[in-house]
Amino acid sequence: MYSRPGYGQSTPLGRSDGASIALLFASAQSAQVAGVVALSPHWFVEEQTVASISALQAPEVKLPLLARLARYHR
Repeated sequence: MYSRPGYGQSTPLGRSDGASIALLFASAQSAQVAGVVALSPHWFVEEQTVASISALQAPEVKLPLLARLARYHR
């Protein structure tokens, strides 16, 4: 796992996935949530996105990618 802007460390110009994460949490823990205010959440997933993320999980793709991202992310 790597971190990137948007996961609790957004810059003023960064994009955050917090709204999507809040909606996912609320849907899974509805008894604990009275309401959610979400600005610009991702509310659908395209098949192309799912396929692309799946392709990144192969070790021969994932390991070199993580090495390149390490320069910019913790």
